[in-house]
Amino acid sequence: MDNISIGDELKDGFKPTDAWIKAGLNWLTDIEVFYKERASIEREYSEKLKNLCAKGFEKRAKVSTLLSVGENPTVTPGSLESATLVGWNEILTQTENISKERANFASLLDSQVIHSITDMQTKKTTMQHVKPWRPKDPNLRRAALIKPNINTPRDNMR
Repeated sequence: MDNISIGDELKDGFKPTDAWIKAGLNWLTDIEVFYKERASIEREYSEKLKNLCAKGFEKRAKVSTLLSVGENPTVTPGSLESATLVGWNEILTQTENISKERANFASLLDSQVIHSITDMQTKKTTMQHVKPWRPKDPNLRRAALIKPNINTPRDNMR
């Protein structure tokens, strides 16, 4: 096995690493935009479901007496409720619950997913601004260019 030198492996590795970090930042930006749009759609859907339920409950309240006991009630309103109204009420209630779940999901996307992506972007941006190490002392510069001869423990046993 040839001698391995860390200097040989990392030689001129800054530019490819920097390009890799930039590509990662661009990818994170794309992911962040996706989740922001998804959260916005979820919020909009939640709001539309909520409005739809409000209209449904309002219409249900207007026709409840008519459907339960008729136009000329012989029974006190509210003492008899139509099975369809009970079912419809359940559908509206479940839809309202879905609306709340969608709003919570949109909030979670904002607070957890998008926040985590933003944190990763910040860390990567910080890494991107790191410049390659260059010794100030000219003697150290020359020493850094000299390839050290590092033998692996396996090579020493031969």
